[in-house]
Amino acid sequence: CDIFLNGKYIAKSFVNTNSTKDTMKFSAGEDNNVKISRKVRKSSPDKGFLSSNVEETVTVTLHVKNTKNSVIDLEIKDQVPISQNADIKITNVDKGDGNLNANTGIIKWNLYLQPKETKELKFSYTVKYPKDFNLYLN
Repeated sequence: CDIFLNGKYIAKSFVNTNSTKDTMKFSAGEDNNVKISRKVRKSSPDKGFLSSNVEETVTVTLHVKNTKNSVIDLEIKDQVPISQNADIKITNVDKGDGNLNANTGIIKWNLYLQPKETKELKFSYTVKYPKDFNLYLN
């Protein structure tokens, strides 16, 4: 089937006719009437004089704005890193108003935004790692 959004063709998709559910989920692509910005702020690395580790706190702020003239139902996802290295520890996770899946690190927010409404979503975490590691935290 062809998928149209606001009268504009956006994709071709397949419908599972064997499904017994009353709801069908699919991605409709980017909506230019929903604006999302993501800013990352990192604390200055704390390199304790006698410590062999560095500690940094990362705070992520998402600004979500509905520029439509109608209410929108939105699901926003972001992620806290999950370390696969025993020398790198992620602690002090603050998920804000989101729901955190501790196994995947995914934080999810379900929002209903009124026309022209803006919401700010925040989360933060601390990373502790050896001084000789170079990590790119974003």
